[in-house]
Order: sequence, then C-alpha cells, then structure tokens
Amino acid sequence: STYELAEGLHRRASFSVHEALCVLLVWSGYYAGALIGQSLRFPDSHLSLIWPPTAILLAALLLAPPRRWWIFLVAVSPVHAFVQFQDAVPALGILSQLLGNFGQALVAATTVRYFAKGEIRLDSFRGVIIFTLCAVILAPFAVSAVAAYLYVLSGWEQDYWYVWRARVLSNALSTLTIIPPILMVFGVRKPKTPSRSHWRLMEFALLTAGLVVAAYYGFGEEAGVATLLCAPLPFLLWAAVRFDIGMLSVAL
Repeated sequence: STYELAEGLHRRASFSVHEALCVLLVWSGYYAGALIGQSLRFPDSHLSLIWPPTAILLAALLLAPPRRWWIFLVAVSPVHAFVQFQDAVPALGILSQLLGNFGQALVAATTVRYFAKGEIRLDSFRGVIIFTLCAVILAPFAVSAVAAYLYVLSGWEQDYWYVWRARVLSNALSTLTIIPPILMVFGVRKPKTPSRSHWRLMEFALLTAGLVVAAYYGFGEEAGVATLLCAPLPFLLWAAVRFDIGMLSVAL
C-alpha cells in the first residue's frame, strides 16, 4: 500500500542519514587521530608512540555489519593520503602505511567477530580475552611483520626490526586504550543502576584526580625519583577492580 511504501522510504532515508553521520564521525576521528599520532613520534623516527587512526577504524568495523565495512575503508583513504602528503611522506610510504592500517583493522575485526560469534561485548571474561588475543596481540604482531617490510622496501624506514617492534607497541597500546571506551559508548551496554550512577561518577572523578597527580609526580619531572614511576599503578589497579574495561582503558 501507499502507507507501507512511504513508511519503508522513511526508514531507508533515516538509516541513510544515520549511516552518513557514522561515516562522518569515523572520517573526523581518523583525521584528528592522525594529527595526534604525528605529534607523538619516537625520536628520530616516523613511527608514533600511539597511532589512533587504525584503532578508530577498527572500532568502526567492530560496530558496523561486515557488508558495510568497505564504506569506512573508502571514506578514510583520502583522509589518510591527505595527512601523509602534508607530512611529506613519499607515495610508496603512504601506500604501505595504508595497507598496514587497513590490513590490521580487517584482521582484528574478522577474528574478533569470528570467535565472538555475535555482538562484540567487553563486559564478560570471554569477550575481553577474545578482544585482547585477536585485536591487541594477533593483528598487530602479524600485520606489522608485513607492514614493516613494506616500510623498509618503500624507503620510508630503514631498520626492519625496529619498525616491527615500534609498530607492534604503537598499535597494541592504541587498540587497548581507544577501542574499549568507543565500544562502551556506542556498543551494546548493560543497563546501569540509576541510584548508584552519581556515586560511580564521584568515584571515577576521585580516581582520575589521583591518577593525574600520581602521573604528574611520576613522569612530570626529569629528575624525579625512580620509584615514583610506579605511583600510577595503585590507581590503575583501582580502575581494574572497581570499573569495567572501558573505564580502565580511559585510566590507562
């Protein structure tokens, strides 16, 4: 009927707008993450301590159905090329980095979805183990072996083993710290108890304040006492015991 046709068109239009907003959000996050990553490079290297773009792309693939993954891959490709061209990266370097980013995101998303067999949830022991083994360990270790070779082959980097180690560290840390909070906000969540929400916010505010103070005294002064480097550890343990993995990743 005419009513059913109109209702179907309305649902399709609403879905298209929602999908466009998701693509725009990933596009913006990828661009901002690339700028942040470029500002956190290792000394005398093109590689970064953390590389948020790959983690943001992976989060999008984990949240989106596989049949729509190509949309996000196509959307962020020109963003990646634009940022790297601004940084005077050679064309082969851009291509090798893009293949590494896409390859890692696809390997991680495919393996996590395969073993999770359904919705991606990090509020269970099984879900955390699958995410850690597949996305934090397997994908960075495996894909970095190929990506590091491409970096050296393109002339963008020189030392294969240094590139492999640095890329594994960068991507594992990015995946561990960035993706859980994104899944916590945009993914499937368990309902919270309203009566305790304000107490949880107060507790997390105290945790954050203590973590900032501990990190300042532990890392803020070059002449600091070596034992102060462990000062943030009690607060990270606090986050691990009292909060879910999303909040722990924020604290980390």
